[in-house]
Amino acid sequence: MTQTQTPTVAAMLEYGQTLFESQGIYFGHGTTNAWDEAVYLLSFALQLPPNADRSVLDQVLTAEQQASIKALFERRISERIPAPYLTGQAWFCGLPFIVDERVLIPRSPIADLIMNGFEPWCEAEPMQVLDLCTGGGCIGIACAYAFADAQVVLSDISADALAVAAMNIAGHDLNDRVITAESDLFAGLESDQVFDLIVSNPPYVDAEDLASMPQEYQHEPKLALASGDDGLDFTRRLLQQATEYLSASGVLVVEVGNSWVALEHAFPNVPFVCPYHAWTYNLKGDLKSIPGAEGFPDVDPLEHGLVEVSAKEKGGIVYVMQEGQISPDMLQDSLEYFTPEQEFFEYDDRTEEQATDEANWKLLTETLLEGYHIKSLHRETFYPYGLDNINLVETYGANARVIFPFRRIEKLRVITPAKRRIGSSVTTVHHLFPNASVSVLSKHSQLTIMEPLSPTKTQIVMYTVVNRHTDEYKIPLEEAYRDAEFVTASGQHEDREAACAIQESVPTGANSHLTFGYFEKAIVNFHQHLAVHLDSQ
Repeated sequence: MTQTQTPTVAAMLEYGQTLFESQGIYFGHGTTNAWDEAVYLLSFALQLPPNADRSVLDQVLTAEQQASIKALFERRISERIPAPYLTGQAWFCGLPFIVDERVLIPRSPIADLIMNGFEPWCEAEPMQVLDLCTGGGCIGIACAYAFADAQVVLSDISADALAVAAMNIAGHDLNDRVITAESDLFAGLESDQVFDLIVSNPPYVDAEDLASMPQEYQHEPKLALASGDDGLDFTRRLLQQATEYLSASGVLVVEVGNSWVALEHAFPNVPFVCPYHAWTYNLKGDLKSIPGAEGFPDVDPLEHGLVEVSAKEKGGIVYVMQEGQISPDMLQDSLEYFTPEQEFFEYDDRTEEQATDEANWKLLTETLLEGYHIKSLHRETFYPYGLDNINLVETYGANARVIFPFRRIEKLRVITPAKRRIGSSVTTVHHLFPNASVSVLSKHSQLTIMEPLSPTKTQIVMYTVVNRHTDEYKIPLEEAYRDAEFVTASGQHEDREAACAIQESVPTGANSHLTFGYFEKAIVNFHQHLAVHLDSQ
């Protein structure tokens, strides 16, 4: 904030963003960028609610308020303390939790499983739940909210961590259903105690990652992070003992983070089961067991393994060819197309939504490929955040990439080129010819497939995906899905309604042709290649 600026909330946020970006601090404990970090700390200093009205941006700050905010900013930089430790509070599953340096800052993808009731793995609502390696208790307490009749045990080897968990139990008024237990794995629990659900976010950071972690992570308890050379020291012990503490239909959920690769190597023969008839296969696709095998006397397991197909991964997208082999040349276009954004396509969490619209699939596809309509169609939803009729189009054969800037991109003008991070300031739409699009935003992405059912009806399949949680990239799942819900419920629904309205006028024959403007190059490219494709049939 310069001396000539009025000391408003907006000016202080801009000051914080510029300060954080210039100092190279690491994000990953609730926020992913300098702007959100500044918003979080300022909101705490001013005691603003999460849903504060945007009019607060124009509020003029007192000298005392400025000093309080700047003090938080300076500590964040000079001491590299994660923001939740500075505020003493973090959020998980939409719930507030007390945190300090005795416990990890909650950021587990298990949050999404909790909010979905651990479907489809939990056939019935669990009555006895164990949160193993509970830390501050966020997972177990969130489970208590999800399962209203469940008794929950929060277990940890650290007495210090359990002291924080006890405060969170009291803060959520759950003393009647949630208790703590000091225990090294299961050693401190009753020997005959069994659970319908055991959930654990244990230590899983391997030695190499631990040695290279940013300073911010050095404030977290090493006991909750380190787990040997490959990150699996604790997990091996857990898998060996867990069956003794699970009920007959009990479910074990364990987070292993980046150590999943080591886990696959360590347990190559762990079977997976077809959900339809429960035939079991190993990781090589060999058929290992058949329930009711006496009913299949002539089935030779050697002849009924899974069918192998050619599959290649590029930029987080998996390409599958049913016949023949995928060659490197086939993926060259993909390499060019998804660079440099390919890191955004590494996902591990997904939701699916389907809808049927009374419109031709081409009309629906077009809505994602231009920004000419943002001001008129999305005046109350996207337009307050995005720029109208401004987009960059790059074509790759029949495919196209369209980049739509947010208004906050203007803030990058004051940042040196070396420090600029454009990802959070744009939406990128990748059109995969003919009927698929991948929209990449800062906190989530969405794969949309337009499946024509008839000339006037289309089934839309939308997959919302969230970036893989790593030590370098962490966004709370609830935050990512909140953004995704806004995009789907407002922008996409408005697009689809417009397409359906246009479809109603098509049969009249009133228009003999369509006119596209300069900024609609992606749509022109789409129709040109579609015409060539159809003519070749």
